[in-house]
Amino acid sequence: MALEDVERRSAGPGDLPGTVSPSPQGLVLGLFGVWCWLASRRLNILFYVVLLLIVALEVWAAPHRIHRWAHDTWIFLDGGWRVLNGQRPYVDFFTGLGPVTFLLVALGLRISGGAAAGIDYGFATAALLSGVWAWRLSKPRIESPTAFLVAIFVALFVISPHAIGSRADMLTYASIYNRLAYALVAIVLVEAMCPFRARQAASGFAGGVSSGAACALLIFVKPSFFLVAILIAAGSFLFPDHRGLRRFLGMLAGLAAISLAMSAYLRFDIGAVWYSLKTVGAARVQSQSGDPRMDVGLFPFFKHAYDKIGNLAGLMFLALLVSLLPGRARLHRYFDPWWILAAAFAVCIVETLFLMTNGTQTSVPLVAVFALLLASRIYTWWQAASLDDRHRHGLICGIGLIFALVLFLPDMVGDFSSLLYSSALSVAGRQLPGRFNSPPLRSLMTRETPADWEEPDSGKSYVDLINDGIDLLERSSAPAESVFTLDYVNPFSYALQRTPAPGGAAYLGGSIFNPRHMPSMEWMLGRADLVMVPKQPAQPGLARWLDGIFGQFLRDRFSLAAESPSWQMYRRQVQPHAGLPLVDR
Repeated sequence: MALEDVERRSAGPGDLPGTVSPSPQGLVLGLFGVWCWLASRRLNILFYVVLLLIVALEVWAAPHRIHRWAHDTWIFLDGGWRVLNGQRPYVDFFTGLGPVTFLLVALGLRISGGAAAGIDYGFATAALLSGVWAWRLSKPRIESPTAFLVAIFVALFVISPHAIGSRADMLTYASIYNRLAYALVAIVLVEAMCPFRARQAASGFAGGVSSGAACALLIFVKPSFFLVAILIAAGSFLFPDHRGLRRFLGMLAGLAAISLAMSAYLRFDIGAVWYSLKTVGAARVQSQSGDPRMDVGLFPFFKHAYDKIGNLAGLMFLALLVSLLPGRARLHRYFDPWWILAAAFAVCIVETLFLMTNGTQTSVPLVAVFALLLASRIYTWWQAASLDDRHRHGLICGIGLIFALVLFLPDMVGDFSSLLYSSALSVAGRQLPGRFNSPPLRSLMTRETPADWEEPDSGKSYVDLINDGIDLLERSSAPAESVFTLDYVNPFSYALQRTPAPGGAAYLGGSIFNPRHMPSMEWMLGRADLVMVPKQPAQPGLARWLDGIFGQFLRDRFSLAAESPSWQMYRRQVQPHAGLPLVDR
């Protein structure tokens, strides 16, 4: 049958093949009919209302309470504080994270007047911008309900205050950069899979600019995500309707504009950027973090795949359902009717790799987004199909939609639940067992974790540890003296609002450096006047490892000046080199 004959026999997009009965098949078809009805609505006002509600909840809760991995909070506060004081990541201090995360926190600190709520404010800004970006990108390409869910998912994912895939009440700031990176990859995925419904030359250029800009931002958020995004963007050129020269030029323009702007911010010090990326990459492959969640290899890969076999197999089944729909109804868009299965398999591989390398992640958000985009492919099929084809394949369409929602909704519902829970705690939470003494930290709170968590902790011991260090520094040092910490993170520069010394690192861990791959000793201790060493470290194994690397250098150039029950304070005796070398010669 010719395509034009199908179009003459096609009814409206929401028309169902016959009467919908209360049978299971009728209910499935009825659900698909509701989806088609929603597709006829614009949902524009609803989107902006929901987006503003999400951002308002995050701002209301700021700074949200911390139930797990409290030490990660200092990575962002110290890095943002450094940026606010004129330092630049890679160039002025060593980091395994790109500058975008620290720039967002610095922006939030500026908005909050230096308070710890700056982390939330910075990422609330990112959620607002990324949500609007995803909506404006998706609306002309896919039907309203899919565009709405994708855009809200992107905004929620950036801003949700719990670890990716964890319980909604496990509030933390850990790995918030992964949330931003996933959101940008999702934006690239939408543009790669979904061309404009109305073919216009300008639309191809704008879509290319969007993907190019997202890929460039990912270089400066987390480069491993950039590699995935650029492969998605490049792979889209396999399809005839994505091969336009304007789209390619737009992609180059977006990539170049963001890369040039970020390079200018980093003073065009490409050598320092490359050294940091190379060092972190080499150390990551030979990770000495001691955390089995961060192990890299074939066994960890297959273990993570097995742990998420339900999601991965579900996506492959959904892709098979979409592939079974008659090829002609896909509007001659793809030359190979089985491309969807190949793409779904690639998403499964990518997500397993992310699970293996992102220590605090337990869900597969790209699977969720891809599943929803497959639901959009089903709707596109339905729009073009004849009533006969709808009758023959209506059950497949309905089941496919259900599978897509089952794969998609848990992450979205979990992220929104966590945001609501965090906001409720800020209004009616009980009194906490420990409070920080430093004025910038007084609104930052931790509370006792439920007993069934694998790492139960009241949080008070860690708060007392930080407070003891702050008291020691206030008693035994001058406000002008800069301070580093020979521990995973350095909370003291921000907590005491002291000007940070150049050099050092945003955090010290075996996943970003090791004795074979690291900057010079002088760089890692920088020009700090003081170095704090914990007597009772939160991570004893890490403390011993750091002492084995830095201990002799510390004792040769610093002397013990004061101590408290929990800390030793060393003061520099040997003046640092004038050049502060990045690499030992």
